[in-house]
Amino acid sequence: MSVTATENENIALVRRGYEAFKAGDMATLSELFEPDIAWSGPEMGVLKGTYNGRDAVLASFGQIFQETGGTFKSEPQAVAASGDLVFVQSTTAGQRQGRSLETEDVLLFTVRNGKVKEIRHYVREHAKANEFWK
Repeated sequence: MSVTATENENIALVRRGYEAFKAGDMATLSELFEPDIAWSGPEMGVLKGTYNGRDAVLASFGQIFQETGGTFKSEPQAVAASGDLVFVQSTTAGQRQGRSLETEDVLLFTVRNGKVKEIRHYVREHAKANEFWK
């Protein structure tokens, strides 16, 4: 099955978001997200798991950077698209309060009209991640 032009554009958009996140470039992330973006994932320690609206999602990223002293990384390992959905298998790592995190996640991005509308975060090793964020 071949990838459509729209799917390629959606993949490029999500990759641009990962690069902006890596650089701490909240201005670019703000441009890539719909104002009413929804982030849903598991509640883990200091992370509440569900964030509604661009400001709340960006604030959660700031919290992640602050909590980890800027050590948090999320690197895409595999990316695929189907219509307006982009699937990313990523590795995440960071240091926090003497603890280390290294795990895999899957994020499902919904893209609408060239912007990210929703992100669903699935954590492979929830207990390990929860221990890191407690």
